[in-house]
Formats: sequence, structure tokens, C-alpha cells
Amino acid sequence: MNYRFFIGICMIPAVVAAPFWLQTLRHPSQVGALFECSAAVGQELVYFLKNHKGPRRVLELGAGKGAITKVITQYLDPSCDTLDVVEIDPEYCVDLYKMFPKERHPHISIYCIDVNDFEVSQPYDFIICTIPLTILDVGMLARLQTRIKSMAKSGTYFSYVAYKYLFSMRKFFTHGASRATIERRQKQIDLFKNQYHVRTASVFKNIPPIDIFHLRF
Repeated sequence: MNYRFFIGICMIPAVVAAPFWLQTLRHPSQVGALFECSAAVGQELVYFLKNHKGPRRVLELGAGKGAITKVITQYLDPSCDTLDVVEIDPEYCVDLYKMFPKERHPHISIYCIDVNDFEVSQPYDFIICTIPLTILDVGMLARLQTRIKSMAKSGTYFSYVAYKYLFSMRKFFTHGASRATIERRQKQIDLFKNQYHVRTASVFKNIPPIDIFHLRF
């Protein structure tokens, strides 16, 4: 094989990820991802949503450039369903406004705001989250978990992502206080997850592979 062709093929993921890298460097605590989630990740995140009958109120947290939003909209009925999209990064919000203009998608609302400042009028039936939970400090993580629970009702599904093997790799390469912080964060995530867990799925059609956890409150 021509080595230049091989290198070119290997560089494709890096080129695709370039916008995410730039945003991660600018706002590491907000973005936390190098690659946009694949459509396969989106299909698993809507596992329970797509089989639900009747009107649905859906909330997406951390929409990024809208890859998962596109998948969610495939399963919504504009006449009775609503989707609220929360994204903190202004540059990503510009893309989302362009992708889902209100005049063409009246059932979709884009909010450029921190989720902790987002005002909720009614609880949601489905909450889908791609916010990078594993980079938040324990205090921020606990506040976010409390906030998510406050936006749900009995029976609400909460689905979120986590990079596969990331916890194990971080533990292997860190020691002392840094390792203890990682372990406290993971414990906080696991305690919340184990109270409501209903399904776990691994998606390998993504860079890197992702675990998706479904909870039901």
C-alpha cells in the first residue's frame, strides 16, 4: 500500500475532529470531547424514546453541533412532541440555530445556557445527556445529578454516555491525589447510576467506543 495514501486515511478522523479539538482547548470543562458522537450512539441513546407511544417531552443536554439532535428528531411527532436542547457553548449554539430554525421546527427550542440556570416549566419524559460527566469535579457532578433529577418525573428515562475504558486508563496513568479524585468522581457517578439503572449498551461504531447507560427514575 502507498504509505502516503495510508497516512491520508489515518488522518481523516483528525480532520473531522478538528472543530471539537479547538473547542476543547478553549473550553475543556464545557466540551470534553474530541469527536462528535456517531449516529450509532444516537440510535442507542433513543432506545426507549423511539418505542414510546403518546406525546413526549424530551430534553437534550450538551448537544454540541447537533449530531444526536438529528437522531432524536427522527422519532418525534411535531404535532404533539417537544424537544428542548441545552448547549452552553455559543459557537455550537449558532450551528444549532441554523440547523433547527424555529420557523421550520416550532417543536424544537434551543437554549444557549448552563443547565443549572435552565428554567423548566414542566418535567420531561426523556432526558438525553452527552455532557462529559467524567471531567466534572465531584461537587459539580453532584449538582448536575440533582438538577437532572429535578427535571424528571416518576418514569422519566435518563440516558447518558461515557467513553469506554476511560476510567481504567486514567487510574492506570495517575497516582496519589489525582487518582483519588478520579475514584471519588467515578464513585459519585456509580452511586447515582446504580439507583435507577435499567440498561447498558456499548457502541463500537464511534471514535472512541462509548458506553451508554439508561436510567429510569
